[in-house]
Amino acid sequence: WTALQASAADAGALADRLNVLLLHGAMPPAMRAGLVTAVNTIAASDTLTRARTAYYLVVTSSEYQVER
Repeated sequence: WTALQASAADAGALADRLNVLLLHGAMPPAMRAGLVTAVNTIAASDTLTRARTAYYLVVTSSEYQVER
């Protein structure tokens, strides 16, 4: 989690990191926008929750299921 927490204060950077790590750069723009919106509802200081939430949203998405 530490690697994701490092970029979790910036929702866009977190989305970009997960895009590369889990979706091989194929995250649709609408998915990225939704992920950033969802992560921004969590306090920026709570980086662990932000990282876990973003990770969960990506791995439960249909895009991830297809890529995997």
